[in-house]
Amino acid sequence: MKTTNWRTVAELTGMAAIVASLIFLAMEVRQNHQVGRTETGLALLQSLQQGHEMVLANTDVWVRGCRGDELNDIDRAQFAMLVRGYVQRIYFVWLTSEDSILDLGSVTPADHFARTFHRYPGFSTMVLLQGEWLGHNDEQDIRPIDELRFRDDVTSRILKLRETEPNPEFDPALCGI
Repeated sequence: MKTTNWRTVAELTGMAAIVASLIFLAMEVRQNHQVGRTETGLALLQSLQQGHEMVLANTDVWVRGCRGDELNDIDRAQFAMLVRGYVQRIYFVWLTSEDSILDLGSVTPADHFARTFHRYPGFSTMVLLQGEWLGHNDEQDIRPIDELRFRDDVTSRILKLRETEPNPEFDPALCGI
């Protein structure tokens, strides 16, 4: 009888140790997940800051480009680079907002991109001239599904804006802001 009691106590102790280990492992995984999300959010914020700094360093080109003014070859190349960077940053913000890494409030990244595309003719022309949104040209058949969802999300918002703002006129200094 005493052997059975010791055996039961040993089995219960072993089960308790396994449960404690599983609880510890779950806590560790959760903590690592939170650290990863925080690091992703910080990297995204740094990327956004760098993008704003690039636009500030080239404000004249950005404003003239958004307005749709004629640009010389060098300015057009700079504007194309700025637009590509903007599109990529907005896409990554959209991805992370889908994962709730950043709380962006009521204006979504797709809203932001759609408004900029709709309101600023030079910006929309550059996006269309580049023939791509995220580094893939339209002739490619294979795109990551998230990119297609992003493009569909933005396109539907642009179509809604065309109905609600048929003749948009906005300050070019606010392009992309």
